[in-house]
Amino acid sequence: YRNMRAHLEKLDNIPAASLMRKLQLRSERQDDDFFSKLVSWAYGTFSGYGFAPGRPLLIAAALYAATAIAVYFFDGGTPGQPKDWYNGAETYLVEPPDSAIIVRSAALPLQSIANPFGLFSSRRLVVAQTPLFAGLLTLQGLFTDFLILMSVLGIRRRFKLI
Repeated sequence: YRNMRAHLEKLDNIPAASLMRKLQLRSERQDDDFFSKLVSWAYGTFSGYGFAPGRPLLIAAALYAATAIAVYFFDGGTPGQPKDWYNGAETYLVEPPDSAIIVRSAALPLQSIANPFGLFSSRRLVVAQTPLFAGLLTLQGLFTDFLILMSVLGIRRRFKLI
């Protein structure tokens, strides 16, 4: 694969050289340990070894939408601070009560993407009501961050950035 890819790159046949690179990575996966196989499989499945940098973002958007809908129907989230603590745009998280649950359902998955473990802030705007959803939101945040990383690596590879 390596020699064929080098020959195709000399001929400026970039699409065929990219295909050879993908096949090379897939064949080299056979000799790796479990963790390397897992990472290689995920990179190949979700971003096509960097040849489809938009795919991980679409998967992340679908995962966000599914999580927000699940939070709305099964958990709802609850304000993380006393009601009088919120001011300005943050008041939409607590009032009016009918639309506040929609805003909290949209904000809670975004909060877990930006801060999956809750380490970077002692005051959370919205928290999950149940431990099960707190754990699921942490997993969703980590997986979405992984997808964003794969998209960035794909863009870097696609445009040959450093």
